[in-house]
Amino acid sequence: MRIIGLAGWSGSGKTTLLTKVIPRIVERGKRVSTLKHAHHGFDLDQPGKDSHAHRAAGATEVLIASAKRWAVMHELRGAPEPALRELVHRLSPTDLVTLAAAAALLGAAAGLASCIPAWRAARVDPQVALRCE
Repeated sequence: MRIIGLAGWSGSGKTTLLTKVIPRIVERGKRVSTLKHAHHGFDLDQPGKDSHAHRAAGATEVLIASAKRWAVMHELRGAPEPALRELVHRLSPTDLVTLAAAAALLGAAAGLASCIPAWRAARVDPQVALRCE
């Protein structure tokens, strides 16, 4: 599994870049997974739905499945946030994983073996692309 990490400020173009590159990789017959780190809280669920009620009742994990997709939500409930390396290993086998996160979370701090920084100098707020092996 190859890992490519993109780091930058919000609005720096990480998602724009990935949405242009991922289809080209998929066209070549490769499977791509993404890991997006949110520096703020987020919720995929909605109050009033059964899955939300299960989490609110104290379930540590809730798996939602349909004919088109499935997703697992895992509540940390006070446990430390997992390192990106641990989260990558929770993904299904794939050819490439793209990471999109703040620069501080990628590289050695994430427990990834080696990362090579590459600057996108055309922006006022430079975006860093890290190729991690």
